[in-house]
Amino acid sequence: MTKRQNNILVVLFILISFLIGLSFCLNLLKIRNAVTGENNKSEINKENTVTLTVFDKTYKISIKEDGTVYDVMNILQNDKENNFSFVSKEYSGLGIFIDEINGIKGVAGKYWVYSVNGEKASISVSKYILKNGDNVLWEQKEF
Repeated sequence: MTKRQNNILVVLFILISFLIGLSFCLNLLKIRNAVTGENNKSEINKENTVTLTVFDKTYKISIKEDGTVYDVMNILQNDKENNFSFVSKEYSGLGIFIDEINGIKGVAGKYWVYSVNGEKASISVSKYILKNGDNVLWEQKEF
């Protein structure tokens, strides 16, 4: 074998070793991202902006993508600047229903009901998953 052929073999060996090492590092990076969830951060942090109205007070809030009406109400209540409060009750198998909002209780024959985008909701606040741009309206209705 000539000196030139030896040099070519050495260069090829170094190049192949480099490519194998690079491939190994990229695979390790993919595994690390899968374990830590770094490559899914944009999906995890997706948020929806929704509006909640009670009487003449309107709140605009950002929530996680799969957030419920109940999640919105908890966020509003936990931020003292909103001056928002509610009392709820959980019914086994049905979910959470609202008994009081901002100090106004539901009374016999008159209950808190909500609608989303003008459509009366037929499930509890803990099960209604909101979409971006949804408008939640709370009203007291007689039954």
